[in-house]
Amino acid sequence: MPIDDINPLVSIAADYEIIEGNWINNFGFGIPDGTKRAPIGIGGNPKGLAIASVKNWLELKGPIGDSKNDSNPLTPTFKWDLKGENEPCGLPGFKPDTDVEKVNLYVSVFPQGKGLLPDDRWDGLNSQDDKDYNPNRVLTAQWENGTWTWDGKTKAGSSKEFTLSSDRMLTAGQEYHWAVEAVTKKGDKKVVTDKFKTLLPTPISGGNTFSSVTVLTRGVEPGNSQNSQLIDGQINGVAKHIFDTGGTVMKYQSATGKWQSVIPQGNSWISNTSLQPPVYGKPLVLLANWMDGMNGMDGIEPKQLYNSGFAEAAADTLFASMVQLDLNKGGGVGSPGQLYDSTGKLIRTQGAVFNSPLHFIGFGQGAVVNSEIVQRLGTFLPDAGGTSRANRDLQMTTIDPYDYDNNSFSGPYLNILDPEIKVWNNVTYADNYYQTKGIGNTINGRELSGTNWKSDWNVSLGERAGFTADDGEGASHRAALAWYAGTANLTGSKLPSENGDTIYRRLGDLEQNNIADVTKTWYTPEHTNASLTHGDTKAPWETTLF
Repeated sequence: MPIDDINPLVSIAADYEIIEGNWINNFGFGIPDGTKRAPIGIGGNPKGLAIASVKNWLELKGPIGDSKNDSNPLTPTFKWDLKGENEPCGLPGFKPDTDVEKVNLYVSVFPQGKGLLPDDRWDGLNSQDDKDYNPNRVLTAQWENGTWTWDGKTKAGSSKEFTLSSDRMLTAGQEYHWAVEAVTKKGDKKVVTDKFKTLLPTPISGGNTFSSVTVLTRGVEPGNSQNSQLIDGQINGVAKHIFDTGGTVMKYQSATGKWQSVIPQGNSWISNTSLQPPVYGKPLVLLANWMDGMNGMDGIEPKQLYNSGFAEAAADTLFASMVQLDLNKGGGVGSPGQLYDSTGKLIRTQGAVFNSPLHFIGFGQGAVVNSEIVQRLGTFLPDAGGTSRANRDLQMTTIDPYDYDNNSFSGPYLNILDPEIKVWNNVTYADNYYQTKGIGNTINGRELSGTNWKSDWNVSLGERAGFTADDGEGASHRAALAWYAGTANLTGSKLPSENGDTIYRRLGDLEQNNIADVTKTWYTPEHTNASLTHGDTKAPWETTLF
């Protein structure tokens, strides 16, 4: 097998050229400084070819801790090798234990050229000043004289490894990029980059289950058909990210009342009957497409469809179809969990769908539909979300939920009187994200509060970038969905990726939209291990754990 098939960065033909001499008959061959395609040495008398490998004196070993056998894979230890003069590919005259001047470690959701390195520049930046346009990457740490320094913190350590601190905890199921820059006391410098993925949560033990079952539900939204298409594109972007991590996406088919496996095509989905069924141990996404066709064509809205009762009817339909899907995935005698009718009679036991961790994500009116589905689950399947009540995980996320009982809508929307969104007793965690900057036809969300239905986590998004200049046609409402989608997929700067809404992660994202106030950034970790203020210039803006 050719060596460059094994490692495309190594080639006997790459970057080997005349680098010195009088260019007549007294010249020398070598490898130009900064090359990333150094050839290998072949021995004999290759006029310099044999020293090519000395350029590769920094080698990344990888983040240690992203394997299934590690107890804490989200705070990995990054390790690399500095090769001295007595090692293969080592740097002549270099002793790693004494001759290292400085080491820089960078970790980011963006690759080189997009924000991994301090000198990265990308399309759209308003200026090209000599500064770091992504200083709030996951980690920027420097080793010097036996001490690591990052964001005002210090610790003693080796120049060959660094363990991520708990306030920089990574997110499961994401792709990350990292780079090490090493400088010797003689001035030799080397930068090497790589990427890795964090693991998805492991399935619940005790039977065939999925690592997660995510139900994505949107509603019928006021506005034109273009606004509706943009919302679909954002929701599809969330589902596609999970699909790309190895999950299966199934879309509700209103014509049959069943769930069909689909694959992405652009910003949409197409059915593929040849697909294998959902794989146990992997994520499953259910696109609750109950309103298909209700927004009309060419901006013409079927006003006769906008009246009270649709959300509850949709919940009944989706709940019934989910029960059927669960039955198809192993529900029956001997399975954990139990299904009861309204009189308390045992009907059957749960299958793989309801034995798995459940996450209901509802946007706008979709939050009402999900609330009603969760209520039915609590009545008929009290153990849903796990194989028993002891290990249940049923999360309900609401994004820009609104109350049709107290709105300023006109025309047909005044006929919609949806039920109150509630956090039912079977919900193990409820989180709510909303904005109130909408004008005109833009829907405003609200905080979910009340004696029996208050969310565990309420976040107002209205003062952040992208919300204060609403266009009256849904921009701020969509921005709330884009903000949440950015917490699920950390690698993008737009949603959808083509012609979508901006995800404000980097300082450059703010500057290219002429926003000087850093508190307008979208994300700052807020969890028990991170005592950080939103928009803190020393905090990572790429991670989104709460």
